[in-house]
Amino acid sequence: MNRYYNGDTDDFAIFIRGLSQDEIKKVQAGMKEIMAIAPQAKLQTVWGRLEAKYLQSETRLNLER
Repeated sequence: MNRYYNGDTDDFAIFIRGLSQDEIKKVQAGMKEIMAIAPQAKLQTVWGRLEAKYLQSETRLNLER
């Protein structure tokens, strides 16, 4: 097979064996759940929450002065 993929890949999965067509369809149908993003655990979200807490406490301290 002299075919090469020339493009971008966003998501992929590797299996330790070949899958049947039915198995591939099941994986594709459930891909949204497998690849779902949980932004609550992402660094930017956590940092944003910490920064917001810090700014709130700084504002509170400035108001008390």
